[in-house]
Amino acid sequence: MDKKNKIIVIVGATASGKSSLGIKLANHLSSEIINADSRLFYRGLNIGTAKPTKSELSLTKHHLIDILDPDEKFTLNNFLILVRRQIEKLHSEKKIPIIVGGSGQYIWSLIEGWNIPKVKPDTELRSNLEKQLNQYGIEHLQVMLKNLSEKLYEQTDLLNPRRIIRSIEIAKSSLDNKVQKNENLTYDSFIVGLNIERKLLHSKVRNRLNKMLNDGFIEEINTLIAKGYDSSLQSMSSIGYKEFINYVNGEYSKEEAIEKTIISTNRLIRNQNNWFKQSDDRIFWINNNEEKNFNLLKNLIKKWIKT
Repeated sequence: MDKKNKIIVIVGATASGKSSLGIKLANHLSSEIINADSRLFYRGLNIGTAKPTKSELSLTKHHLIDILDPDEKFTLNNFLILVRRQIEKLHSEKKIPIIVGGSGQYIWSLIEGWNIPKVKPDTELRSNLEKQLNQYGIEHLQVMLKNLSEKLYEQTDLLNPRRIIRSIEIAKSSLDNKVQKNENLTYDSFIVGLNIERKLLHSKVRNRLNKMLNDGFIEEINTLIAKGYDSSLQSMSSIGYKEFINYVNGEYSKEEAIEKTIISTNRLIRNQNNWFKQSDDRIFWINNNEEKNFNLLKNLIKKWIKT
């Protein structure tokens, strides 16, 4: 059997330090980073997504960042096409791609070689599901999806209503038309997980939000709204943006927007912990705050590259 091409994947919760570790590894290996965080695809959403700064981007070449306008639609299948193409390009340059992101569905679809079925959009079904979402909440759609397909339920970002609706659409299209895994689309993956103590992580979430506000997050939202982008868009429904759009519109106080953003972020972290489990033996977990663990990681990767 031919050897599979190698990729390094860095996963973990929001605010755990994935970007900085990715840059350190990319510099160490003379490689490049491919983004797998769905929020970083959009131009103009910079502060609220904690997008790498210009100085960070200058340290290492990044791909799949700022590839879409906020009103452009983007699917999991679109991501897989682009990321596989970029991986192939880097391999042709004798570089090991470093994939960085906390979007579990995007990460595992790449690692496990998902082959997404081509199901045409059902506008009538989508409209009906949107009404049910507004009337009964996201939990109603989660239960509906689970009853239709346990497999798709496990493979869907359950905090993203649009992805739940899309999965329901796929599940209803055909009993046999489900996401399949194709071994030919997989890689030799070295998966690094960033572990951080829960209390410290929650503190970092609050501190990062305060920094975003000091850096002009509300001004960024006002600029986006002035360009015609609103919370109905997939991009603008991201955590932080939807809460502070409600603040800008006078529906929340600033304090309410802050607390709701923190609550939503902590809920996201719990969801990420379900995607990336400590018990998953495919993931090598490290504490990114300790230099000795980075040295250990470098040695393990060096041995892995030789296999």
